[in-house]
Amino acid sequence: MANQTESTGPLTSVIDTNQNALKGKLLFSQNIQHNLVHKERFYCEHQVYDKNHLLHQILYKGLLVLKTFVNDSLKDKLNRLLFEFQDIENLAIQKKHFDKIIIDRKNNDYQKAINIAKIIILNYSPSLNYGNENLLTLLFDMNTLWEEYIFRILQKHKTEEIEVSCIDRSMLTP
Repeated sequence: MANQTESTGPLTSVIDTNQNALKGKLLFSQNIQHNLVHKERFYCEHQVYDKNHLLHQILYKGLLVLKTFVNDSLKDKLNRLLFEFQDIENLAIQKKHFDKIIIDRKNNDYQKAINIAKIIILNYSPSLNYGNENLLTLLFDMNTLWEEYIFRILQKHKTEEIEVSCIDRSMLTP
């Protein structure tokens, strides 16, 4: 998520405005409704390059939630990322915000980061029994994980007369 947010720039967002100049597409029904008295104004729809985009708002919220869980070694990098998002509006992100996102060629680079942010923000957890959301899963060899855990505990509490070493697993596999 972090590497993707560092390299992306502003995206376009479509906004409706009531302005004095014709810019973009004129929305006739809204123009008649809002500007019947003010004939000098135009109700238009146009694109704006903006950093305060829904995708950035979701990523920002994901980083804020993540900040409560990370240890001190990651907080520095997380704070540097949050600095890049300082102009982004902090929304109360819900499932409906994720449903509004349409992935296209312009925002395809955001897809993995948005999926991870969805898991973090909506507090999803993988389950084989129910649910219809596709989630990212992490699978670990629990034997290797357990051996590494025991090695670190023994390494932490060893005395001078005891030598602790870990098995080189690359030598075991054919």
